[in-house]
Amino acid sequence: MRFIPAALGLFGLLPAAALAQDQQVGARTKAMGGSYTAFEDDPVSVWLNPSGISTQPDALAVAYQTYTTYEVEFNSTVFTGADPETHASTDWNDPALIPSYLGVVFQVGTAENPHAFGFCFTSPYKLRFPVSRTDDDDIAGATFEQVFYRFRAAYGHDLRFRPPGEEGAFTHLSVGLAVDIGISRIAFREFSPDILPGGALDLDLTDTGVGGGAGLLLGLFDNTRNFKVNLGAAYQSQVNFRFASSPTFATQFDWPDQVQAGLTVYLLDGLPLRLTVDAQRIGWGGATQESTQPDGNDFEDVTNFSVGLEYRLKVPAISEKLSFYPRAGYRRFDAPWDTTDKQQLPAIRSRRMIIDTEDDVFNVWSVGLGLGWTGEGGKVRSIDLAFDRGADENGIAMGFSLEF
Repeated sequence: MRFIPAALGLFGLLPAAALAQDQQVGARTKAMGGSYTAFEDDPVSVWLNPSGISTQPDALAVAYQTYTTYEVEFNSTVFTGADPETHASTDWNDPALIPSYLGVVFQVGTAENPHAFGFCFTSPYKLRFPVSRTDDDDIAGATFEQVFYRFRAAYGHDLRFRPPGEEGAFTHLSVGLAVDIGISRIAFREFSPDILPGGALDLDLTDTGVGGGAGLLLGLFDNTRNFKVNLGAAYQSQVNFRFASSPTFATQFDWPDQVQAGLTVYLLDGLPLRLTVDAQRIGWGGATQESTQPDGNDFEDVTNFSVGLEYRLKVPAISEKLSFYPRAGYRRFDAPWDTTDKQQLPAIRSRRMIIDTEDDVFNVWSVGLGLGWTGEGGKVRSIDLAFDRGADENGIAMGFSLEF
C-alpha cells in the first residue's frame, strides 16, 4: 500500500520511491540515504537546494531512478468472489526515457563573488495504486496513476565573509531562489463491469500550476585542510492543480510542499570523507482533500531522517585522473499513513487507497558507487549508481554529470 521514496543504494538492491516518496533525485543523493540539503558541488542542487549552485562551475547532470508502484493482480479466484490482490512493483518514469532529473548550472561570477544560474527538469514522483469504488470502501475497484513534472529556473549568490582559502568560522553564506512550472497527469480507470458491477470511469486529466523554492547554505567552519562543516536548509512550495474532475470520482494529489535541513561534514587531510545528516518534512496531508469515510483517515504529513557517507578514493596505480566514490546511507522513512490494515488506509473523499503494505515506518539502507575522472582542461566527469532495500520494493538509480 505504500509508495515509498527509496533511501537508495549501496547495501541493498535497487532503490524505490512511491506515494510517500520525497523530492530527492539523483544516484549520489539516493546512495547517501537522501541526505543532500548541504551539498554544494552537485548540479542536482538546482532542485534540491538552489543555494548550492552559487559556487559551482558550469556543469550538467542527468539521472534516472525507479519508483515503487502498486498493481492489482487478477486471477480466476476473482470469479468465485475473492477480492483481487495487490502487490508492490518497480517502475520507471512515464514515458520510460524521461529522466528523473536533467539540469544545468552556469557560473556567471568570480572566485571572490560567485553566483550562478540553474535550470532543470525533474520528476521525483510517480504514484500508482488501486483505490476503492465510491460504493465499496474496502476492495480495489479502480486504478489510479499520477505523474509529476516540474521545470525550474534558479539563481544562487554566495556572500563571502572571509576571502577564499582563509580558515575560520562562518566563512560564507549562499542564498538561492527559484521559480517553477509544475505539470501533472492523471490516468484513472475503473475496472470492467464484467469483473466488478457498475458504471466504469476512464479518465485522462492534465493540469499546470506554478510554484517556487528557496534555500540557504552556511559555511559554519573550514580550516581548509581536514575539517569543514556546512549547514543547509531549503523549501519547495506546493503546486496546486485544478483537474477537470472532482476528487470524489478521480483520485488526485497536489504537489506537496517540503521543508528540509541538514549538515555536511568533511574530514581527513584533503577532505576526502563526507558525512551528511538530514531531516525532511513533506506535506502530504495538505496535498489531498479530506476523507469522507466513517473512519476519517486522511493522508498525513511526514518527517524523514537520513544519514550518509561518501569517501573519495584515489588509486594512483590505476590512474592519477581517476577517483572512486563508495557511498552508503540509512533513511528512516515515515509513510503518510499510520496503519497496515487495508480497510483503514487513508482516503481522498470517498476513494480509499487499497494496498498491501508491510509497515508505516521503514528502515531503508542504501549503497552506491561513483566513478569520476578528470578530462582535458581539468573538467570532471562522473558516473554514479545507487541501490537500496528496506521499503515495499527495492530500487535503483543511475546518473551522469560533467563540467564543461
